[in-house]
Amino acid sequence: MRTRSIVLILLLLGSSVPAFAAGETYLFERGWGGLGTGTGQFNYTWGIAVDGNANVYVADFYNHRIQKFASNGTFLAKWGTYGSGNGQLNHPTSVAVDGTGHVYVADYYNHRIQKFTSTGAFIAKWGGIGSADGQMTFPYGVGVDRAGNVYVADYYNHRVQKFSPTGAFLAKWGSRGTDDGKFQFPCGVAVDSHGTVYVADQYNHRVQVFAPNGTFIAKMGGDGAADGDMHYPTHIAFDAADNVYVCDHGNHRIQKFTPARVFVTKWGTRGSAWGEFYSPTSVALDGAGTIYVADTNNNRVQVFSRQGAVPTPNTTPTPKPTPKPTPTPTPVPQEPYPAPHAPGDAIRAEDFDTGGEGVAYHDLEPANLGGAYRPAEGVDIETVGGVTNVGWIRAGEWLRYTVDAVANGSFGVVLRAANPDPFAKAVRVYLDGVPAGEVVVNGTGGWGAFAEFAGPAPVTVSKGRHVLTLAFEGVERLNLDLLSLPVTGPTVTPTPTVSPTSTAAPTITVTPTPTANITPAASFEANRTFGEAPFAVAFKDTSKNGPTSWTWDFGDGVGSSQQHPVHLYTVPGTFTAGLTATNAYGSNTSAQEIVVVARLPYTLPIPADGSRIPPNTTVGVERGSTHGITVDAMESAMVLRKNGTGEVVNGSFVDGRIRTYTDPLGRLLGSRGWLNRSYETLENGTQYDLYYGTDLVASYTAVEYPVLAVPGCNQVPRDGDRDGLFEDLNGNGRPDFADVELFFDQMAWIAEHEPFEAFDCNANGRIDFADVTWLFNHL
Repeated sequence: MRTRSIVLILLLLGSSVPAFAAGETYLFERGWGGLGTGTGQFNYTWGIAVDGNANVYVADFYNHRIQKFASNGTFLAKWGTYGSGNGQLNHPTSVAVDGTGHVYVADYYNHRIQKFTSTGAFIAKWGGIGSADGQMTFPYGVGVDRAGNVYVADYYNHRVQKFSPTGAFLAKWGSRGTDDGKFQFPCGVAVDSHGTVYVADQYNHRVQVFAPNGTFIAKMGGDGAADGDMHYPTHIAFDAADNVYVCDHGNHRIQKFTPARVFVTKWGTRGSAWGEFYSPTSVALDGAGTIYVADTNNNRVQVFSRQGAVPTPNTTPTPKPTPKPTPTPTPVPQEPYPAPHAPGDAIRAEDFDTGGEGVAYHDLEPANLGGAYRPAEGVDIETVGGVTNVGWIRAGEWLRYTVDAVANGSFGVVLRAANPDPFAKAVRVYLDGVPAGEVVVNGTGGWGAFAEFAGPAPVTVSKGRHVLTLAFEGVERLNLDLLSLPVTGPTVTPTPTVSPTSTAAPTITVTPTPTANITPAASFEANRTFGEAPFAVAFKDTSKNGPTSWTWDFGDGVGSSQQHPVHLYTVPGTFTAGLTATNAYGSNTSAQEIVVVARLPYTLPIPADGSRIPPNTTVGVERGSTHGITVDAMESAMVLRKNGTGEVVNGSFVDGRIRTYTDPLGRLLGSRGWLNRSYETLENGTQYDLYYGTDLVASYTAVEYPVLAVPGCNQVPRDGDRDGLFEDLNGNGRPDFADVELFFDQMAWIAEHEPFEAFDCNANGRIDFADVTWLFNHL
């Protein structure tokens, strides 16, 4: 490799000489808690705060309550039950105490802040789900300043809101992004003695610092495990001198910085012994500088003091608890569960391999929170709406499934999942430890609204045993029901297997024995018949008269003998899917047409019930080197007009067919006859509006990004995946390390001559070395 390439790799990998500071030492002093619902027990210690009398308040997340203790751990009070009424709580995440002793609680799933007296008497509430001023979507953190003003980390609105002590809205700042002043899921918020606001910007792995009015001042951190780095920080606290303490959640530690944000020391590693942490979420200090940590996944509170400092006196001195020794379990080998899986199977998500934590799965909570199936495993399994699924998914977790291929071939990956949020989430797929793409799970509208999502290009395997891993990297709040592996290569012959089921899980289909000498009447249902490649279809046999075997021909050279198969169409085309149902008295065949397109047009259909679509809907913005758009338009009722002038734009006929439309939950809206028209000569930067009669259906903006050949290349850059980023800089048909080198060498030229939107990989509004790093990391 050339010297320049070596230097570039070193830069990309961030090699540097670490600098060490002489740090202070913090010693474990005492602790209390344990998993349970009793007094003084916890089910996830999520938030912690200390009042002026050194009383400790803990947000007991899954017990839906606040518990109050003396500084030595003596229980004093508790309040809250599950619900949405005044004083009730639904997963409290944060707690703060003002100078007068009033207690503020971030009531996460109720999307509100509640205010209490120090004994738990309800005073007030404000919030409500939404993004308007004063509304909140999953408030994660709450903090107060010396004037009693309340600051809220509005997690899913990616902002901070400021309120008066009575809940009157005062100010807000932030939006989603990586730039200074922007957030990605802000977790914790705290205010120092000067009114400076610190925000734990969790998914940007940093803490941002603001003036009381929201003006950006500074930032600290950056993803990593070195001194001063952070990995999903969740909370901040201060001592009397305004030294900064950061709860470094993903690194299982607490870090201390000076008021000038210079690293001082750190303590903690992952574990369950005293002085160790398991995903701590919150930190607080009393007036004497004693530090209290909510050790979340260990379900306890730990207390620390600086070496040489005078310990906080206990009312009743208690010895440091000694954890009971945990017997070393006999290792369980990694094997498929409950029986071998093969290409072509639909695997229940909860049927991950045996082997336990770190082998078959990684789960941030040691217990099975749902307990609906395999209760001895650490994966959280629940039942929602009659569907048993893997729930409580958090960033950093993963699941493994062993797959036995009886021959060389290929298969796709399809997930049946529910995403309650309005934005998409990408689940990474690995085969035998090697990245194999990702499955993008769009919002489905609720925890129990399951839908199927096709994954990456088909995975090629050789005959033998393979391990498939689903990794939730930066992804959480999903429910996962099924993992289907539709066969895409004709040389893989799946071995039909039937997985046993648990209560409320999908049941085994028992084939009835024919009661008369009668041939089957073949019929089947397809969950969808039109879509963009790769396109997964779940087929359900509905044949009558007792068939005993099923032969499927999906129309693309692939078949199946399963009763209810899932098939992945990988290329565009019109396919005739057929089922032949057979029993001892004969056979019968039924067929349906499946239409798979290369790329769906930007379209918003008129609902079958005739209801009006909201005007000014933004359907899409064209990115790339073309500014044409293609829309579905009904015969003469729909026209495209130039915004402002109303000038009608004529499009060219593409094709005409019956389209079937469903809503986001999969319910049929109806079928319509549509003409597909293509508009290829639009003006760059101009808005065009699609009308149905006089009703505005959708708006399009034509944007042209002409890209130029980078010096030293004969081909223009390419956007192979049509995501608007031209990762293939040298135009050779694939993104590879040569493109990284070219980007590094020609960074200044690209910034001056190319449209920056096409090469701004990290979306920070400029071309810089961070874009080169992004490209390297995404090869």
